Amino acid sequence: MSGEFNAETREAVKVFQISEGIVASADASGAGNFGSKTQTALKSKIENFNSTVTKERNRTEMKIYLGSSADWAKKSAGGIGL
Repeated sequence: MSGEFNAETREAVKVFQISEGIVASADASGAGNFGSKTQTALKSKIENFNSTVTKERNRTEMKIYLGSSADWAKKSAGGIGL
């Protein structure tokens, strides 16, 4: 990643636009331009990704927490003859 909007970036934008139905083809008017429709679609993808990552992280942390609690309860119960 260079941080520059070059020919490779423009091609990647075209592929994204086509996959999102923003343009019909790579040679359609506006293809490769990072305009408002493309920005909105990309922002939505990023927000959905971030939401999914956050949910998965929370689920994993809860499993770790519950697993730790269950282990502690088993050890404690075993120690008092339950």
